[in-house]
Amino acid sequence: MQNYYFTGQYAFSNTQELNDTTMNSQIDTRHFGHSQYDAFFNGQHYNGSALRLVARRSSKYYSFHLQYNNFAPTFQAQEGYFTRTDERSLHLSQDLSYYPINTFLVNGDISANTGIRYDYSNRLMERWVDLDWYNKFKGQTSLEVNYLGVNDEQFHGTFFTGVRRINFNVNSNGLNALSLYAHYGRGRYIYRSDNPSVGHGYSYSLSATVKPTPRFNVDLSYDFSRLTSLSGDSLYYSGDISRIKASYNFTSRLFVRTIFQYDTFSHQIQIYPLVYYKLNPFTIFYAGMTNYMHKFQEPYGFKPTNREFFIKFQYLIRS
Repeated sequence: MQNYYFTGQYAFSNTQELNDTTMNSQIDTRHFGHSQYDAFFNGQHYNGSALRLVARRSSKYYSFHLQYNNFAPTFQAQEGYFTRTDERSLHLSQDLSYYPINTFLVNGDISANTGIRYDYSNRLMERWVDLDWYNKFKGQTSLEVNYLGVNDEQFHGTFFTGVRRINFNVNSNGLNALSLYAHYGRGRYIYRSDNPSVGHGYSYSLSATVKPTPRFNVDLSYDFSRLTSLSGDSLYYSGDISRIKASYNFTSRLFVRTIFQYDTFSHQIQIYPLVYYKLNPFTIFYAGMTNYMHKFQEPYGFKPTNREFFIKFQYLIRS
């Protein structure tokens, strides 16, 4: 049993709301699941619980992970790590590993992941089956192929089925001064809007980290995505995001960083320069700026729309 592990977590919350409706900027009629309780500050008193159970096996050749979640819709954890409630779900993943001898392939994994999720009214919210093939080669290079064969999801009151797609990922860190990453995905996606539907699209990403010197670091990335209706008659969205992040360490205490990003979805240029100085672990100084430029119709071009400056000084007073 040395390869088997069992863990669990249980949480309970008791909430007594304020009875002061003036604290709400507008009437919030959002209910917690299908319960009688809502998010409005109207003095309601309710309890909630959260349960998570995990069983897993970890070994060199075969591993699995089984997880059960049961989160009540009235469970409140404002300072916790629960990102979703109103859920009963079961997740299972299994992994087979192989280690070829005397080849350019170092090791590989074949894994299958599946899960199903219901809300507390027993409405089916999501189910999926995911197949993954990962290979790590010599020279710190890896190739991953992922196929989402079953992907059904409830969104905005509609249950979408057959949202299948395939993804390819290549990563290389063979050189100290250069690392590369590439992604390509194609298939069906949910167009998440007020009037959602399933469309056909693709996306790809390219990124590189360049280190000309030990003190100078540049991150470059480009992301493109496009989605159309299944018939191809309607374009839901098409655009890209280009990003450059450069940082230079003058000393172990002083460095500067600049981020430049252009987003064609919002037609906006974003610039974030920053200066950081650390006198000691308890005394830190920041100075920076956020600058937004929006592209308006010709002949105006790019015009500044928002600019903010900030300074932060941190000092620990000790007696």
